[in-house]
Amino acid sequence: MISTTPSGNSPFASGASGTNRWFSLRAVLFDWSGTLSPVIAQAPNELNEACRRLRQAGCRLGVVSNISTDSLEAVLTEGGLRDHFDVVSGEAYDKPQALRQAVIELGLDPAAAMYVGDLASDIEAGRRAGLQAGAVLTGFDRRQELERAKPDLLIPSILDLPAALGLKS
Repeated sequence: MISTTPSGNSPFASGASGTNRWFSLRAVLFDWSGTLSPVIAQAPNELNEACRRLRQAGCRLGVVSNISTDSLEAVLTEGGLRDHFDVVSGEAYDKPQALRQAVIELGLDPAAAMYVGDLASDIEAGRRAGLQAGAVLTGFDRRQELERAKPDLLIPSILDLPAALGLKS
């Protein structure tokens, strides 16, 4: 069973209208290459803290990528991050299907999840799976390409995700 935070005690900060558009977000799924990989290599402690803040806010975390599940598991374990992730799905060559499967494994509605990647095709895959779509500038596609794909959220790095979602410190 997935626990959710009661609406009166949300970990998400309220916006000017008293609501946060991310209030119903319950899971964040990440792409690996260009999204998690550059950050785990350069700022593993900061990534651990960002994951901790997301988890503390009630977000379930996952990785959905084309690389092998064994490789993902090994790198996350080596980096001390494996315990943050509820779902690790490699060999995701049909990414929308893999995203849908990950959300099913989490027991969530796709609308309560976001897929964050570094490519316009990641944004498209997230949308095709019924998820919200976020993008980071640490990967392969340039800002202009990502903006043309109209992500729901565009941030410099996944380290910026907790603040962009309005998480209280």
